Amino acid sequence: MYLVGELSAKTGVTIKTLHYYERLGLLHPARQPDSGYRIYDSSDILKLQEIFVLKEMGFSLSAIKDIFNQNNRNSTSETREDIWKEAIISQIGSLRDEQRRLFRIEQLLQGSLYSIEVNDEVRLEEMLYFIKEIQTIEPENKNKWRAQFFTPEEIAKLPSDDLDDPLIQEWTRLLKKIREHVHEPEDSARSQELAKEILNLADQLFQGDEALTEKYWETMRPAAGEQPRLYGMDVEMMAYVDKIVDYYLQFTEEGGSS
Repeated sequence: MYLVGELSAKTGVTIKTLHYYERLGLLHPARQPDSGYRIYDSSDILKLQEIFVLKEMGFSLSAIKDIFNQNNRNSTSETREDIWKEAIISQIGSLRDEQRRLFRIEQLLQGSLYSIEVNDEVRLEEMLYFIKEIQTIEPENKNKWRAQFFTPEEIAKLPSDDLDDPLIQEWTRLLKKIREHVHEPEDSARSQELAKEILNLADQLFQGDEALTEKYWETMRPAAGEQPRLYGMDVEMMAYVDKIVDYYLQFTEEGGSS
């Protein structure tokens, strides 16, 4: 038998917490007839161990109370193990739902940050579009579209979508510059500088695989009236990149053959 202070010292659970658990109905200590002091026994230590384990599994105290109540109402058809298994399976489902929610929030945050980096302004219409699109995204299907168009070997070479990747950060800066000069003629000095930067960065992003670079570019090309498949690369932007890169390659090839 333990008084509340003794139980606290033995288990490391504060007296205040022990009293709180009692108020919630998680613990039911007996009382000394004369003094009214709370008296705990080994079953209360087991209960505290169960509370600790279940809390570490992410269960709320109210959910833990429900599990305990089910144990107390235990019938011959449902064992203690059955009750725990059912609760754990339910908790796994809840955690997976929360993972999906957090994944979608992260995608929204990343997309919004990317938009602001590229445009130097907050574009609410784009963020609303992100919110609509993200509702259909599942974490496990994040790269499913890649498998529709690319082999496993090609997927291993595709650029990361991690905004902390220095190469993706460089692409963000370059995309911003492309947007600023999208109406310049392809033969202008600035357009040709951009073309050189695009080709150099593409070489790094796709590990020098020119065929994969071209395949990815064509895969990302939106049809007329379609939303960009690659953020910021609408029909106009892609047409500009095509023009300046084609001109650059033609110019360098002619220069090399002369």
